[in-house]
Amino acid sequence: MNYEAVIESILFTMGDSVELSKLAEVLELDKKEVKDIIGQMQKNYEAEDRGITITELDGAYQMLKAKRYRLGFHQHSHSAA
Repeated sequence: MNYEAVIESILFTMGDSVELSKLAEVLELDKKEVKDIIGQMQKNYEAEDRGITITELDGAYQMLKAKRYRLGFHQHSHSAA
């Protein structure tokens, strides 16, 4: 099973934060394994200069725009006219 793809799919679909325990339950892994996978995903996103990141807060994870790309679409779409 491609755990990274499943995690991405869950976080993208949910939109809100998802508890580590819920991810571990769905993946049938222990929480440490899931946390390690997400940590590697975070490193990969950063190394690849991706526009998304996974953020952890209080034991839950959420997919967000990377900080460097949070300026917003509206600011850039008006200057193209």
